[in-house]
Amino acid sequence: MSVKILSVSLVWLFFGASALSQAPTEQQKKYQQLEKVVNEALVNTAAEIPQLKMPENRIYLRTVIADLQWRFDEKNARAMITESREELRQLMANSEENSPQSYAFTARQQLRRELVNLLAKRDADLALEFLRATRPVFPSNVDAKQAGDAEAQLEQALAREVARTNPQRALALAEESLEKGFSYELNNLVTTVLEKDNEAGKKLAAKIHAKLKKTDLLANQSAMQFAIWFLTSEQNARKTELSPGEKMYGIKHRAPVLTEPMLREFCELIGKAALTMMNKALQTRDGDNRDLSNWLSSFFSVLPTLESYNPPLAASVKRTYAELRPYLNHWVRENIQFNEARQTGKVEDLLALAEKAQGEKRDQTLWLAIHQAIDAQADFELARKIANEMVTDPVKRKEHIAFIDWIYLQHAAGQGKLEEALAALSSLASDEDRIESLSSLAVELLKKKDRKHAAQVMERAIALLPAQIETERHFRAVARLLAPLAETESERSFALYEQLVVPVNELHAAYVRIKRYDVSNRWGYMANGEFVVFGHFGSVSQVIQPPLQLGALAKVDFERAFALAENFKAPEVRLAVKVAALQSVLSQP
Repeated sequence: MSVKILSVSLVWLFFGASALSQAPTEQQKKYQQLEKVVNEALVNTAAEIPQLKMPENRIYLRTVIADLQWRFDEKNARAMITESREELRQLMANSEENSPQSYAFTARQQLRRELVNLLAKRDADLALEFLRATRPVFPSNVDAKQAGDAEAQLEQALAREVARTNPQRALALAEESLEKGFSYELNNLVTTVLEKDNEAGKKLAAKIHAKLKKTDLLANQSAMQFAIWFLTSEQNARKTELSPGEKMYGIKHRAPVLTEPMLREFCELIGKAALTMMNKALQTRDGDNRDLSNWLSSFFSVLPTLESYNPPLAASVKRTYAELRPYLNHWVRENIQFNEARQTGKVEDLLALAEKAQGEKRDQTLWLAIHQAIDAQADFELARKIANEMVTDPVKRKEHIAFIDWIYLQHAAGQGKLEEALAALSSLASDEDRIESLSSLAVELLKKKDRKHAAQVMERAIALLPAQIETERHFRAVARLLAPLAETESERSFALYEQLVVPVNELHAAYVRIKRYDVSNRWGYMANGEFVVFGHFGSVSQVIQPPLQLGALAKVDFERAFALAENFKAPEVRLAVKVAALQSVLSQP
């Protein structure tokens, strides 16, 4: 007999021992039965891992299972993690396969990132050991600085994950990683640490500031780009009021972390570096300088802050840029114009640029203006007016209106404006778009505990489904429906999921055949006749992702959902689906 459970029951089962001890005897038996079933399923699934041919799949699934088994048998879980670490270490030691341009290397780096973040929730030191033990050995032609920056980014991403539960430990990890380089993850890390521990966040920002002062920004483009990112975040942190668009999207900026003297120094550091680089380019008339082009357009987004702290330096930057501008390539000049226009938050500035542009550039500028009207001003009527009155191509106009209505539907759904949201469906381009929007609306309604209207919305979505699942968009549509449908009508969610099995099996067989003839990766990354079951790798990911939605059904009826996985013929798909079901029932905080 299947064991049906509610998510709240799972909390009691795995994490609420005191509540469990007070539950009725029959309820205790039910929980004990489920615990036994889940534990046995974990052990049996782990035993199937060796049959997989692709080492990346073995490493990924074994480590995820180890994480899930941690609460039952930590010693065995650690042993499984060690096995995965050693297998991945051997792969990363093969320098011939570690070209940054190869799909195999991209997959392995993503694998490292996902597993390290997973392990960080259990044991920060174990995660760090895993990361450092699996550091890639690169061929001699790979830029050592670029490789070092990539490793610094991974360590800073790890520190950010650790910061969610242990900001002081994350601070120590961040300080170590600072010696290796700068990345955008470091910027995110400051935000995360600050949320958990205000003093630790400010301490980390001070160390970053001190490190940047000792760094030659002209020689280290990663540091220069990071400094601009960081200053942009500090600008946003000091805003007195959010824009209408930021309020609409629920954006929250972190608190300021730099003191006034530190911020002044920060601005001057970046401003002087920018001025020096522009002067060098001006002397050589080298407006196509690659390093200059990479960050100059983004630099102008922080110029207002520089201007407020050091007006003479800002004025020098502007004068030098005016002299250099005629020598810059067209792409850099346009990007700077766009950034300046977007910095003001005024749609009129972008429309003024569009009036001067022609052809494709005019279309692109109008598209940016439509985005700005929505993202900065939350003005959907203005966005529609631009599309209707200024976009001359009828096909593009229709696409823009559909996009505007799609965003408005999400906004209206979040505001609980059901009728307005449903009214926006008519302009969407396809039934698949409507299904996606309706499923998003149902999710919002379920968050508000409005099951009645969520069920009505799901009925409308199901009515739009095709008779057969035949395209990538059909797969995505079904995948989006499964989770909310599992909450509103579980029997139909199981029936809908069962419709995925045959086409997934057929597509897997077809992809294997294609790869025999086409050894390129334009169809997505496969090896040894197996899909990669983690990350996103081209068309293959569109086939593997929908079956993983079985987790939503597992919360309703674990044994029934777990049994469905046996219908997938490909071993890696079958095991990935089983693990998704196990993750779902064991994922309560």
